[in-house]
Amino acid sequence: MRRLSREVKAALTKARESALLAVETYNRPGTVFRSGAYIVLMVIAWTALFHAIFLRTRAKPFHVIVKRE
Repeated sequence: MRRLSREVKAALTKARESALLAVETYNRPGTVFRSGAYIVLMVIAWTALFHAIFLRTRAKPFHVIVKRE
Protein backbone atom coordinates (compact mmCIF):
# COMPACT_ATOMS: atom_id res chain seq x y z
CA MET A 1 0.00 0.00 0.00
CA ARG A 2 1.39 3.37 -0.96
CA ARG A 3 1.82 6.20 1.51
CA LEU A 4 -0.34 9.29 1.42
CA SER A 5 1.19 12.52 0.22
CA ARG A 6 1.44 15.59 2.38
CA GLU A 7 -1.42 17.27 0.49
CA VAL A 8 -3.74 14.29 0.99
CA LYS A 9 -2.91 14.11 4.70
CA ALA A 10 -3.60 17.83 5.07
CA ALA A 11 -6.97 17.51 3.32
CA LEU A 12 -7.93 14.52 5.48
CA THR A 13 -6.94 16.38 8.64
CA LYS A 14 -9.00 19.38 7.54
CA ALA A 15 -12.00 17.15 6.83
CA ARG A 16 -11.79 15.43 10.20
CA GLU A 17 -11.30 18.63 12.18
CA SER A 18 -14.16 20.37 10.38
CA ALA A 19 -16.54 17.46 11.01
CA LEU A 20 -15.61 17.33 14.70
CA LEU A 21 -16.06 21.09 15.02
CA ALA A 22 -19.46 20.83 13.32
CA VAL A 23 -20.67 18.27 15.85
CA GLU A 24 -19.15 20.21 18.74
CA THR A 25 -20.84 23.42 17.57
CA TYR A 26 -24.20 21.70 17.18
CA ASN A 27 -24.02 20.17 20.66
CA ARG A 28 -23.13 23.49 22.32
CA PRO A 29 -26.29 24.62 24.17
CA GLY A 30 -25.64 28.37 24.15
CA THR A 31 -25.09 28.73 20.41
CA VAL A 32 -27.92 30.51 18.59
CA PHE A 33 -26.99 29.65 14.99
CA ARG A 34 -26.34 25.93 15.55
CA SER A 35 -27.98 24.39 12.49
CA GLY A 36 -26.44 26.83 10.03
CA ALA A 37 -22.96 26.49 11.48
CA TYR A 38 -23.29 22.69 11.49
CA ILE A 39 -24.31 22.63 7.83
CA VAL A 40 -21.53 24.97 6.72
CA LEU A 41 -18.84 23.07 8.61
CA MET A 42 -20.06 19.68 7.34
CA VAL A 43 -20.02 20.96 3.75
CA ILE A 44 -16.42 22.07 4.32
CA ALA A 45 -15.63 18.62 5.74
CA TRP A 46 -17.15 16.78 2.76
CA THR A 47 -15.39 19.11 0.31
CA ALA A 48 -12.03 18.50 1.98
CA LEU A 49 -12.68 14.75 1.97
CA PHE A 50 -13.45 14.75 -1.75
CA HIS A 51 -10.36 16.88 -2.41
CA ALA A 52 -8.28 14.26 -0.60
CA ILE A 53 -9.84 11.52 -2.73
CA PHE A 54 -9.23 13.49 -5.93
CA LEU A 55 -5.65 14.29 -4.97
CA ARG A 56 -4.96 10.65 -4.11
CA THR A 57 -6.23 9.47 -7.49
CA ARG A 58 -4.37 12.34 -9.19
CA ALA A 59 -7.59 13.78 -10.59
CA LYS A 60 -8.10 17.52 -10.76
CA PRO A 61 -10.58 18.68 -8.09
CA PHE A 62 -11.94 21.44 -10.31
CA HIS A 63 -13.61 21.88 -13.65
CA VAL A 64 -12.59 24.54 -16.16
CA ILE A 65 -15.46 26.06 -18.12
CA VAL A 66 -14.38 27.17 -21.55
CA LYS A 67 -16.50 29.90 -23.06
CA ARG A 68 -17.13 29.20 -26.71
CA GLU A 69 -18.15 31.93 -29.07
